[in-house]
Amino acid sequence: MDIKELQTLLDEKGITMDSRLQMIGAGQTNAVGMQGQTAPSLPNSVSVIPPPGIQLSTSMGVKDIDDLLDRGFWAVVNSNPIDKMLPQDVANCCIEGYGQEISLANAVLPKGEKHKPVHRLVVRHVAWLLLNSGLVDNIKLENTTRPATYISSGKDYGLYRPCMNKYDDGALRNLARAYSRSLTQREFEEVKSYIEDKADEHYLTPTQDKRYIAVDNGVYNLEDGSFMDWDKAKKNKIVFLSKLAVKFNPNAQNKKYYDEVNDRYIDIDILISEICGGDPDRIAAVWDAMHMMICANDNSIESAVLIVDPHFTGDNGKSTIGFICQQLYGDGHYSTMGLEDMSGDFALQSLPTVNAIISTDSDDTPYIESSGNFKKLASNEPVRITVKYGQPIEGYHWHGKMWHTFNGFPRFKDVSTAIDKRFYIIDFNTHFTKTKNPKIKTEFLCDPEVLEYILLRLLKMGLKKPTEYPFQRGLKRAFRSATNPVDAFLDELTDPEERESEALHWQMYPVEWLYDAFRGWYQETYNKGAAMSKPVFLTSARFWVEKHSDEWEIPLDKDGNLRKVAPSGMMDNPEIFSESYNHDILNNMAKWLNPYASGSHDLGKRCTLNAPAKQYRCMRRVKTQ
Repeated sequence: MDIKELQTLLDEKGITMDSRLQMIGAGQTNAVGMQGQTAPSLPNSVSVIPPPGIQLSTSMGVKDIDDLLDRGFWAVVNSNPIDKMLPQDVANCCIEGYGQEISLANAVLPKGEKHKPVHRLVVRHVAWLLLNSGLVDNIKLENTTRPATYISSGKDYGLYRPCMNKYDDGALRNLARAYSRSLTQREFEEVKSYIEDKADEHYLTPTQDKRYIAVDNGVYNLEDGSFMDWDKAKKNKIVFLSKLAVKFNPNAQNKKYYDEVNDRYIDIDILISEICGGDPDRIAAVWDAMHMMICANDNSIESAVLIVDPHFTGDNGKSTIGFICQQLYGDGHYSTMGLEDMSGDFALQSLPTVNAIISTDSDDTPYIESSGNFKKLASNEPVRITVKYGQPIEGYHWHGKMWHTFNGFPRFKDVSTAIDKRFYIIDFNTHFTKTKNPKIKTEFLCDPEVLEYILLRLLKMGLKKPTEYPFQRGLKRAFRSATNPVDAFLDELTDPEERESEALHWQMYPVEWLYDAFRGWYQETYNKGAAMSKPVFLTSARFWVEKHSDEWEIPLDKDGNLRKVAPSGMMDNPEIFSESYNHDILNNMAKWLNPYASGSHDLGKRCTLNAPAKQYRCMRRVKTQ
């Protein structure tokens, strides 16, 4: 808040020049500058109490200049309503207080020991005034704190802005220089250091209550539908570092827009229905996805939204819904970081001050070398945030949601965990027949009234998790096939619903059989050769078994290596999948078929092992009691 903003605030409160002079008190009016201006209220100031050991009586005979300045400072702040004064007025009164104490001391000090006058606030007093103004505090970010300013006007009104690095302190510097205009950079660093030193007493923690949604004009409660403005939120110490850019308007209506290119009227319901091809489930899923995006603090939702065009048709509006989410958040309150960018050195440094990652511009299907940060962010697990020109934040739990748009499915190098479970997937494969109208985005979806209706509809959904619709189960299977073919193969092999064919007949499967069958399945699915080597396949298969340990196991020795076990009748039945996954181009399963029955019409005979080995490294069913 600068001087002009402070003046405006006081004008709104109707505080006159005469009342201002009365506040400052007789004998001090000559120290007040800036004639004709009014003094604002610095919100939520604390009671002024001098520190222990400070006596506010006489300063006669005092030789220590720091003691004199402290006496003058505390005398002023205890006798004036500094929360209703302009910063420069406070500074002028304190400087006069300095002068009075110095004059008293100089009256009895020898000529060579007299103190020189002090004409500007000392650093420690600037810092104290900032901390007690209601406009400056420390923000706690896990195990560290950052000095922060409260934004009392403008588009970021109601938020706190932490100083993440040495170049991110402009707002705090402006407030400090409102008390001391000639403050040097070195002195400002001392002010920051003093504020940081008081972090044990002065700090605020960002709100993590999933009920609260920060919007442009205040805070909405998803649980009971109540709303509080930013002044009330501040009073209740409800702290946000980011917010939605759209106002809560309880009377918002679904505004019509004339699409001049196609000579028709549309509204948001018509637009979303067209993007979803009129499919009720996809329409509902889109609203669920947008609702999930605004519920930044709801950590029970571990999903990131994934919008895909699996058929690469284009012109299907898949980026439009992401654009709506970007408009809901507004510039500066979301990141456009892609999945492939999350492992960069300083990639995550903006996360403490944004509640969303919304990436809509990727037409390529990326290959993700490192997915560690993505998995942690999607599951609200701690990450390390490195800050350029600033101290890192260890073990940071990000409260936010992600939205990514691609042609096709992204592929991940790491196949050790269920990546698909972290995504809420929606596919758009409808090709628009209408003529493209760029004003739909530039005008209609930027209209505050349209956005207020969208926001109201999302807020009215309350506290809920997104519903998984039938079409999304098929998408997850396709996603697993594209991103983790081993998981997709084993899911299809072992799950009757996935397989949609005859059940498995063996109780154990040699790892060599599994790899040969996987090669055949991969050829059948992608019309190309093996996706990976046998060691990589076995590693992925072991991860899959760990996730399905109630049904399957891989026998291991005491060193954790695969152990050979005897079939003991577990492979006596015919296994038809030995032939189902055999392809002439690979001839990969021939050794698992009966060579003496190759010409037989009896499928059971062809798929019965002629002579099983005595022992196999294998995956076998868990024995049931």
